Amino acid sequence: MAPGIRLDGLRGGVLAWDGQLEDDARLVVAIARTAAAHGASILTYTRAVSVDGGEVLLRDTHGKLGDFTLRPKVVINAAGVWSADIEPDIKVRPARGTHLVFDGERFGHPTTALTLPIMAPSLSRKTMKG
Repeated sequence: MAPGIRLDGLRGGVLAWDGQLEDDARLVVAIARTAAAHGASILTYTRAVSVDGGEVLLRDTHGKLGDFTLRPKVVINAAGVWSADIEPDIKVRPARGTHLVFDGERFGHPTTALTLPIMAPSLSRKTMKG
């Protein structure tokens, strides 16, 4: 699956399909179009100011609509590390990472991604685990 990797010293691996995107913006557009095809309303240039008791206060960031309230059946908080900006009860500890994207040809056209944890000199294994 990863022909460019030496096997000596290798103790195992994990096969995963996430993180294989080259254009995350196209994924967001595809998801929005799919949701719209199933009846969702897609709001762009809109910020969630608060979510409380089934009501969502939204702000049009272009200023044309001002603030307005919706009462959706479902609310999905997909704000990632900014989730607590919308709901303070959410506790998120951001992780730091670096992503390098290489041409698959350089690694023999692997059919899976390679994820290599590299520990910073100042961090111990104990710190990394907990």
